[in-house]
Amino acid sequence: MTSITDRGWTLHYTIGTILASPVTAGDLVPMPAGQGDLIISGGRAPVRSKDTGAVFVHDPADNQSRKREIRPGALGTVWISAAGGWSELTGGKGAANPERASTPAQGSGSRPASSMTFVELTEDAFLARFKPVPNPLSNDAGFDFGDGGCLFDAYGPELDFVRGQPLEKVWTVIEGDDGLEITDGMHVVNRLGYLVTEQPCPTDTMVSVPLDM
Repeated sequence: MTSITDRGWTLHYTIGTILASPVTAGDLVPMPAGQGDLIISGGRAPVRSKDTGAVFVHDPADNQSRKREIRPGALGTVWISAAGGWSELTGGKGAANPERASTPAQGSGSRPASSMTFVELTEDAFLARFKPVPNPLSNDAGFDFGDGGCLFDAYGPELDFVRGQPLEKVWTVIEGDDGLEITDGMHVVNRLGYLVTEQPCPTDTMVSVPLDM
């Protein structure tokens, strides 16, 4: 499959603040809150300052579905320029202090300024603040934090359940080069499954929870 490029920019998936594989035309992306799947068909790279660019998608279940544009960050993607610049902040690890937020430094090839706050939490801080809920569809779900397994599969009825939740309460368990991590939002690349929490992640905050398992 062909990677999606436009005017020297390449569309990539992200895992928190880690750049992952390029997006290819025809990729299927599951959406939260029961919105169904979307197929990525192309995109538009940024053309001016503070422009995040766009991703072109359509509904595979609707033969008459017209192409529509979605902000890259809503799909866990980002445009990367030939010089290595990011079109927008996408979320993930911040300061080393478990409760301290940080903003990426600016400079050549760095990501643009943003009002988003980046927070890295310990596992205990994440549990106390957001409170994962047990998976009601499985008796042997993983990630038992004391009240029953909380991990939801990324397919079938469990995925349907996750899609029906508010996106602010959905988290992805990701397996990266540095181990397991919980990150806010619904992501596809390297996912082990999803968590749902009682408390929502603030819309202006991106959270990373490295796991020592």
